[in-house]
Amino acid sequence: MNVRTLLLIISLIILLASGAAYGVFTIMGGPLGAAGGGSKEKDGPGPMFEIGTLIVNLAPNGTPGGRFVRANIVLEADSDKTLRELARREPQVKDRVIAVVREKTAASIAGADGQEQLRRELLGSVNELLTEGQVVQVWFTDLVVQ
Repeated sequence: MNVRTLLLIISLIILLASGAAYGVFTIMGGPLGAAGGGSKEKDGPGPMFEIGTLIVNLAPNGTPGGRFVRANIVLEADSDKTLRELARREPQVKDRVIAVVREKTAASIAGADGQEQLRRELLGSVNELLTEGQVVQVWFTDLVVQ
């Protein structure tokens, strides 16, 4: 086998591998199916409903003096329909959020684990209220415990 034939075979192998890689990338939606096996995932976050800044007294935990939390909370809805329901039921949504937060102590919401637990409880409580969709994420844009 001469050098030309060998170069031709290597060139064909590289060309075929490139074509296969391009086909997989195009069909699967990314390298190794990174976008969920070709499914069209939603770009960016969903519609946002800003509850605003709430100042809530915390449950006493044996320390003298009252403790409170100031939080700015944003709810990410799964659809515009859910966003409209959140706006329509804003007083009820705020009441649910306040009820959940006031049961917490300063120690229970300290740290990332405590804040994640609070996030899950708020998500569940608000979703119990909704009838036309659901909240998919709770965002704290400000959270101060005093």
